[in-house]
Amino acid sequence: MFRCVVLAAALFAALPARAELAFEAPVACADADSAPALKGSLCVTTHVPLRHESPADGSLKLFVRWFPAETVERRGEVWLLAGGPGESGASLYPVVATFRRAFPGYDLVIPDHRGVGRSERVACP
Repeated sequence: MFRCVVLAAALFAALPARAELAFEAPVACADADSAPALKGSLCVTTHVPLRHESPADGSLKLFVRWFPAETVERRGEVWLLAGGPGESGASLYPVVATFRRAFPGYDLVIPDHRGVGRSERVACP
């Protein structure tokens, strides 16, 4: 257990203080005031390749919700991925406060996987 904690701490320490966004900047979510867990959250819907190895094959829309760090000194980002298959990132919203306590100073980033929640569905031939 101790090795896992040390390894996780080493990984987070190695992260840059501000990662460059590969998509447009998030904006205030329209539903940010609808529930205490969503307060202050930012949203973005961006296009991602349908197939990363072949970006020319098309793209689809991916929804991401951002919970900015509550501290002045921002340390990085923690991406939280919902289990699945077929589970939206919204399933993690009720435990955002727990993750904030576990990762003080980090932005929490929760995407909806392709084909679930607010992300575009994948059309199969």
